Amino acid sequence: VLALYDPNFISGGLDESYLDVTEYMRDKGLSAEDVASNLRGHVCEATKLTCSVGVAANRMLAKICSDLNKPNGQYLLEKNHKRICEFISDLPVRKIPGIGKQTELLLNGLGIQKCRSLLDNAGLLSALFSNVAFEFFLESGLGIGSSDEPAEYERKGISCERTFASLEGKALEEKLQDIVTTLGRQMAEKNLKAKHMTVKMKRVDFVVKTKSKVLLGHTNDPREMLDSAVRLLKEAKLGPLRLIGVRMADFEKEREIESGQLRISDLLSDKHLDDASGIVDERKRMEHEDWLLAQQIHQEEYAVLRLPEKKKLNSGKGSVRRMNTIESLFNAARNN
Repeated sequence: VLALYDPNFISGGLDESYLDVTEYMRDKGLSAEDVASNLRGHVCEATKLTCSVGVAANRMLAKICSDLNKPNGQYLLEKNHKRICEFISDLPVRKIPGIGKQTELLLNGLGIQKCRSLLDNAGLLSALFSNVAFEFFLESGLGIGSSDEPAEYERKGISCERTFASLEGKALEEKLQDIVTTLGRQMAEKNLKAKHMTVKMKRVDFVVKTKSKVLLGHTNDPREMLDSAVRLLKEAKLGPLRLIGVRMADFEKEREIESGQLRISDLLSDKHLDDASGIVDERKRMEHEDWLLAQQIHQEEYAVLRLPEKKKLNSGKGSVRRMNTIESLFNAARNN
């Protein structure tokens, strides 16, 4: 459905996509409001699912707008500098994609609750954070986001999952077989082979668990994948489930290993590979969308907090006082 509006749309996951409908609007003679409404209706007709749409000048603003009139609504932010500045200035910083719970607490501790404060405190942010983080905060406060197609997209994984009424035993294995068959077909169509499998399982009490396994070789054969997936399911011993999914990652590269060169997996038995598997609680995963940026911010905070209290910097006593001030700011953020 989305390809009808933008053949080069960008998928942000199972339930999120970004489209540039500029040409579609021009060709069809439609307004942005009309396109958003038609798109929602088209998706509902084809999938029986509702969706929310945000229309704005860039992907960051569009994502924020898509959350404003959920469920099954739309929001249009005019492509006007004054209107964009008014819209972004009153938003809580947590609304910015890439700012998660911990970063929000850190910014709140510095007295920054609204996006306008990112600009008002630009000097402070520049002193405390790296250039990458500072530029991100500054652009967010100005409502600046990317609208160009990414130069290169490297797929990290491919997955398929299904939600259903409570299933267990043979019925659950049959559902898993359907999922693996669909996933194998999708991988074959995209000429993908992978060797790292993760089975996602949601219990009837909505607790989500995952269990992973490194396969002996890259594959997209549903039969090989099913054997491993069923084995992981049985090892998890979670009882009745209401959702199950399979994700394949660690794709085979275009340039194969030189002929005759051993792979690490060639030296390991199934037991060794199984020992590397384990159940990972889904809730422990990083919650930031732009986790690389968030991770860098946290590392900088940690580095500041870990500095010895009386350590002298190159600039002398003034720098020591500045570092003590930074430490107190971060301590305030942590205490909040």
